[in-house]
Amino acid sequence: MMPSRLLAAGIKTRVEDLAEMIVKGEEPTEPIVGIEVARRLATLWKDGEVGARARVIWTHMVGHREGRTNHFGVQVRRGDKTIESLPVEPVTLPREFIADLEEAGRLFLSKEAMGPEQRDVADFHRAMDQAILPKPSIPDHDIVVLRARLVTEEFGEFIGALTGSDDAETERLVSYLHGLVRGYLDKGGKPDLPGLADAIEDLKYVLLGTNLAFGINGAPVWSAVHAANMAKAGGPVSPEGKRLKPPGWTPPDIEGVLRAQGWDPASGGTSG
Repeated sequence: MMPSRLLAAGIKTRVEDLAEMIVKGEEPTEPIVGIEVARRLATLWKDGEVGARARVIWTHMVGHREGRTNHFGVQVRRGDKTIESLPVEPVTLPREFIADLEEAGRLFLSKEAMGPEQRDVADFHRAMDQAILPKPSIPDHDIVVLRARLVTEEFGEFIGALTGSDDAETERLVSYLHGLVRGYLDKGGKPDLPGLADAIEDLKYVLLGTNLAFGINGAPVWSAVHAANMAKAGGPVSPEGKRLKPPGWTPPDIEGVLRAQGWDPASGGTSG
């Protein structure tokens, strides 16, 4: 990967992060790379002209060494449509900016290579201040424990829904599984990263097959769940690090999504 592309991607990430700060009323007071473009992007977001789908696309950048002037032009886009072309902004990058921008660029470019659902989750992680590592590696112990808790909770809810178990039975299953896994981790158990990556994809494969077995089109269900999760922004955080539902939060209307796909609960929901 050419360093200039990493820097350009880093500037894109920096500009969008700055725009988010400005929207929240947290604009930096000191001069900072990309602030003028960020101000314009924030204005678009606040005016509702293009909404949160507006994004910065770099169009031109030359040079990246200390003491050289870097020129980058940007377009604000919605989907494939150019909303506004912004002028080229000359930027001198001091050495201390370069490493940070290249790291941000690696993260951005790796996100662009993700599938659409993982990009949605990456957006959720950024909105909720959750961890995103730029390359395969094992995170801090607290994050490993949190991921174990989240997976056991969702697995328990999956089994509860599959078997028609009541909430108390599901909670007992979740508590048992989490205690078991937490015990392994607290005794010094370490993640096997290749095995974990394989198991994640195998699990996704089986879950997608379960959608098919039950006649569910998962795409609109995903969209409803993702929108509801993004609406948790600003909610409290549990001691374990999980983002909780804020006041007034409403769950996704999964029944409505399934009805739109032809589900008839009056018939018992069976295929026959």
